[in-house]
Amino acid sequence: MLHPSLLELAESAPLCANPATVRGVLADSRELLGNALQHGEDPSVLAGWFSRVITDALHSPGVDDEIVLTGPVGRGDALPTSPVRWLAVVGKHAEDPNPALARMLTDLGFVAEPVGAAPRGRWEERARSGEDAKVYLDAGTWVASLVQVDARTLLDDALASRPPAIELADGLPSREMSVNVRADLMIPTVNLARWAAYQAGSTAPTTAQRLIDARTADVITADEADALTQVWKSSLELQSRRWMDHIHDQDATAWDMPALQRSTYGAAARLLSQVMSSVEARHAG
Repeated sequence: MLHPSLLELAESAPLCANPATVRGVLADSRELLGNALQHGEDPSVLAGWFSRVITDALHSPGVDDEIVLTGPVGRGDALPTSPVRWLAVVGKHAEDPNPALARMLTDLGFVAEPVGAAPRGRWEERARSGEDAKVYLDAGTWVASLVQVDARTLLDDALASRPPAIELADGLPSREMSVNVRADLMIPTVNLARWAAYQAGSTAPTTAQRLIDARTADVITADEADALTQVWKSSLELQSRRWMDHIHDQDATAWDMPALQRSTYGAAARLLSQVMSSVEARHAG
């Protein structure tokens, strides 16, 4: 059960009446998330809460632009280290989206990534064309059902993002090995889950639900689904800890990690690599 302060903020997010209120809700969301993580709350549950608060605040009357969230927020997987990506829905003759939203997010410590601006019909056309399919598959349920892309393209993209081989020393990752939780663990898992869900005919947004749906449709095995779920939870925990330690945006080696985190990272990377290899052997041959 989430703390009442988290539930209260979630209830207020869709009611923001002006930009100042939106700013306040978004600022509070980061602070409350940090407090919840410090008290040992589940990062995967908090990611869903955090994504919902951001989405509801940015869809509230306090934001003039009509936007559609995609990326980690659109999936419901966002952490404070995640980029906030969105599609601006504009009239036929509008060109660039209002930059005020990007400025506000940046000022609050978010990474703002506007995808672009276009009329709703144009966004739908792009989704059907398979152009930038990942953007539309992650845009909640708005255009996910319209996406038409070769599943092999998504699979190849996932396999291309597999983490580098682990360099071992005494059974643990070598301390000199470069470590990037987001690039090495989170992005490959998200990519693999996106492909598997699409192959299964699922439009589920979250990585966790995509894995469940892919397992139910026998796109991936039960062992693969369990392994990827473990990798996903481990990566959320590691990245959350790095954010709390204010080192998430720093270049790092395994030397910089406490032994327990180094062990968790190594185990997750090995599991992910094994699943990548088994999926590749079965589906990409």
